[in-house]
Amino acid sequence: MTLNDALDRTVARRPNAPAIVHVQSGAEETLTYAALRHLVLRAAAAFRSVGVGKGESVVIVHRNDPAFVVAYLGLSRIGAVAVPINFMISKPSELAYMFGHCKAKAVVTQREFLKGVLAAQAD
Repeated sequence: MTLNDALDRTVARRPNAPAIVHVQSGAEETLTYAALRHLVLRAAAAFRSVGVGKGESVVIVHRNDPAFVVAYLGLSRIGAVAVPINFMISKPSELAYMFGHCKAKAVVTQREFLKGVLAAQAD
């Protein structure tokens, strides 16, 4: 059973149960299993629409938050390989090495890490 199988089964049994509770700056965000699955399906479709396919690597340079989980599960759902990279790594040369080593097809990141990711792309 995959994580996506487990998500689908849980949605069938308890769609409104909390799947993720995220607290940031004192604000709490709760995603139900049904809402999480909906976002994962949308992410999977978005990855497919930009040409990410089964077996291809996509790097995730992201803080630990619900968007990370959605990207990871969305990639997994289409059979792509999610490659999480510690967001604290910001040297373009180090990022470029990692991107090249895993043969990254794409990168999922946050605005605050975009400068380093774009500089790595240039390398």
